[in-house]
Amino acid sequence: MSVSESHDGLSPYLASNEELHLSFSVDNIQRGDGSDDEPDLSNMFGDSSTGDYVFGATDRRIVYLNESKDFKDIDYNHISSIETETVTEDSTALALTCGCCGGFLILAGVVGFSEDPQTSLILLASGIISFIITVGLFQDDETEKRKIRFITGDELKQQIKVTLPPDVNENIGAELSSILRDQQE
Repeated sequence: MSVSESHDGLSPYLASNEELHLSFSVDNIQRGDGSDDEPDLSNMFGDSSTGDYVFGATDRRIVYLNESKDFKDIDYNHISSIETETVTEDSTALALTCGCCGGFLILAGVVGFSEDPQTSLILLASGIISFIITVGLFQDDETEKRKIRFITGDELKQQIKVTLPPDVNENIGAELSSILRDQQE
């Protein structure tokens, strides 16, 4: 297998004879399954967060580099499974919130027009822009996000979920699973 995307940022963190098979960007990292009784994996990956992350699969381990150049890794013998899923996220609540804010801005602009016309015009313009954004959100009210889950122990609660950006290869989960199985043999 070859590296699917060029992420030279991982190269300094690899051993001299370690080979990078696959690398990809990640938008979001979440540890555990979201329940209160999950084990503390913060030593491994820190808290749930969003930002620029690079994951890589070498011939020995999964490597991880965040935007602050903090490096972490997981040996393949600590990963029991890799799962992928496609999640549909609904942005209706965000659209309704944006629309309500726009309504309040327009109302404030109309009510205050006789007192301060300049500020009222700014409020009216902001409200109209907010409504335009609302229409855009309602038109694209469902987005699909692909997620990869690394099960890092014997229990499903010990897991790390990563959300992939839309431009990452759709078969990345299958490629990761193949690398994991090849290295565990």
